[in-house]
Amino acid sequence: MLAEQTERLLESAVSDDGRTVRVRPGLVVEIAFDGVQRSSRYPAGLTLRFARVVRYRPDKTPEEADTVEAVREAGGGTVRDAEGAGESGAGRGESRGRRVAGSGGEES
Repeated sequence: MLAEQTERLLESAVSDDGRTVRVRPGLVVEIAFDGVQRSSRYPAGLTLRFARVVRYRPDKTPEEADTVEAVREAGGGTVRDAEGAGESGAGRGESRGRRVAGSGGEES
């Protein structure tokens, strides 16, 4: 399955700097995760803890994928830094989330 995913994504590549491959928007996947953490490594400023692909969503377009703010709220509105301190926000009080993310969008 991983080889198949890699092949599919590489077919959609628009740039490759040797570390990051950027792809055209198109593939939408449902992602489960255990938390949201602040990160300076990614453009969105967030990373998902223990993220995993649940399923592909051919019924969704990239425009229907969740926003970074929706992902932040799915994490209970709390974004943790690397040391575990939290920053509260408006959320549902859940520590686990499942979101729909599209390739090439603002989800990073």
